[in-house]
Amino acid sequence: MLNWAIAGTSFISATIADRIAASEGSQCLYVFGRKASGTTAFAARYGTAATTDFDTILNDPAVDIVYIGLPNAVHYAFCERALRHGKAVLCEKSLTTRWDEAQLLFAAAQKSGRLFMEGFAYFHHPLIASLQTVLREGRLGKLKYMQASYSADIVKFANPAGGGTIFNLGCYPVSLLQLVIQTVFGPDVFTRGDISGTGFNADGGPVTDASLTIRYDQGLLASIHSSDTYGLRSDLSIHGEMGTIVFKTNPWLPEAGISRMELQHHDGRVEVIEVESDLDGFGHQIHNAEDSFKASRPAPLAPARSIQDSLEIMQVLTAWQLACERGSKA
Repeated sequence: MLNWAIAGTSFISATIADRIAASEGSQCLYVFGRKASGTTAFAARYGTAATTDFDTILNDPAVDIVYIGLPNAVHYAFCERALRHGKAVLCEKSLTTRWDEAQLLFAAAQKSGRLFMEGFAYFHHPLIASLQTVLREGRLGKLKYMQASYSADIVKFANPAGGGTIFNLGCYPVSLLQLVIQTVFGPDVFTRGDISGTGFNADGGPVTDASLTIRYDQGLLASIHSSDTYGLRSDLSIHGEMGTIVFKTNPWLPEAGISRMELQHHDGRVEVIEVESDLDGFGHQIHNAEDSFKASRPAPLAPARSIQDSLEIMQVLTAWQLACERGSKA
């Protein structure tokens, strides 16, 4: 049995708590929050202990793993403390909002040797493994272009300290681009592209709408857009000389049931690829944590991201943010 503590009481923490409760291999011992009333109510909902003292969790040897669902601006501080106390960590995305803190967190995870996972739950769903199979088999031919966008009308709810849309939503398509690059070109290419980016911000605050273009010497162009100001929409297409993969369901929020993508051949043929699962991405994430902890692995099973992968994602997100702030090529 994997014993969890949850730090944070937002909707995403509730999602994780629901999946822990649904798994026979996990149970939640504590919920930590910074406000007593909300923490008590959250804990009562799940029949677990409530605390506003994070040290209570850290000092309890029964706690195996801590889920950090707090705002991303404080991820480093809480993750580092948990790792230093010998706890495994599942940290909600984005890893941090600052490159220096991302590097420090990487070092802390490496030093601890404990399981560390960034909360890109979609990587744990078999939909992503199916995409990798298509890419590895070369069914698209030589890759030419990847287009991705993710938008949601969340600006009024977003924490101003959270880094804006790049770290709220842009991290999803950037992380998937990393997987595509690794799968097709290998592990040493993703951070070597030429980056340019631009965007808008409101009243001098965080960037709310942003676009990113990356050029790779391998012949691939990538175009990514994210926005916190409109809709609830995801778009992803991966183009090669022989065909295009188009996602028909949200690649970053695969649900239980059937997820779909199409392989649209340039000769007009269309293959519908369906992936059926009894769990959504969050459910698979909990199971991956259970299996990885039991096996004493410091990283979850691929294609879920390692701490090295998370650091590279932060490198690209930081370059994108700087490009938007400067209004010129990074």
